[in-house]
Amino acid sequence: MNIKLDYEILRGCDINEEHNSKKVVAIYSIVFGAIGLIGSFSDAVAVWALVIEILLIVLGILLLIPALQRAEKGLIITGLVYYSLLVLAGLIFFFIIPFMGFVIWGLSGVPFAFSIVYLVRKGKEELGMGDDYSNPSFPREESPLVKDASFVETQLKVLAKMVEDGLITEADYEKKKNLLLDIE
Repeated sequence: MNIKLDYEILRGCDINEEHNSKKVVAIYSIVFGAIGLIGSFSDAVAVWALVIEILLIVLGILLLIPALQRAEKGLIITGLVYYSLLVLAGLIFFFIIPFMGFVIWGLSGVPFAFSIVYLVRKGKEELGMGDDYSNPSFPREESPLVKDASFVETQLKVLAKMVEDGLITEADYEKKKNLLLDIE
């Protein structure tokens, strides 16, 4: 049984692109900032809260600008710090108001996780360590079943040639064939 993963199919899915994780962090930042601003207009909110919400929107927009690719790692780290504080706040709220804590933790956990995914993939890229799907030069070994099958096939051809040349008998060939094929 030969099971192979088709590199082209997996590559076409873009499942390992750090750009996708960057976009998730950017979109969450813009949405959280906008929701915070909308909520700020209805309540009397401190100035620092407005500044944080505006900075979140700016962070999200900057992450979406392709020309700022050199700064995206720093921007992702900034987002990671912010979202890690939100995750921590969600865990604290979880013990005070469980539903509210769960909502905060759950919503901020997504960009937090994607920030980590982005940084790990970026680090692997900088070190030249790719996943076997994202790096076509990554050596892929054949399955042991494929190696065994080709070995057995080669051995049977050699044995058949030996019978043909009169080096072994047909009975010897059958014994060796049964041994190679694990036939009793």
